[in-house]
Amino acid sequence: MRRTVYDHFAGRSALIEGLVAEAAEALRHALAAMPNPAPDAVTAMTRFVAALWPVGDRYRTLLRLSPQDLGAERVDEVLAPARDMAASIIAQGQQQGVFRTNVPPEPKGFCWHSWSA
Repeated sequence: MRRTVYDHFAGRSALIEGLVAEAAEALRHALAAMPNPAPDAVTAMTRFVAALWPVGDRYRTLLRLSPQDLGAERVDEVLAPARDMAASIIAQGQQQGVFRTNVPPEPKGFCWHSWSA
């Protein structure tokens, strides 16, 4: 198997980057396919989680491996659209009074890759 995979990729880093590009496209597609607008933040968050769950499930091992191969900054860049949408939904929910307000939508120093540890 190793020979077959590396006939298509220059090495481990190139393979991981190819998978990250595929995951990023799947993430963008899932976000774009979400019905918009949602009537309220709870519905929006439900739709968000339901749309992204299959992507996260499919690429969960990649999320664990990629920070060491690509760097945390690249992983954060790929996940930025989901992070931004989640923060927006949380802020909307806080304004609507349906989500707690004692935690900011996106705490400072938050890193998505720390969840995979």
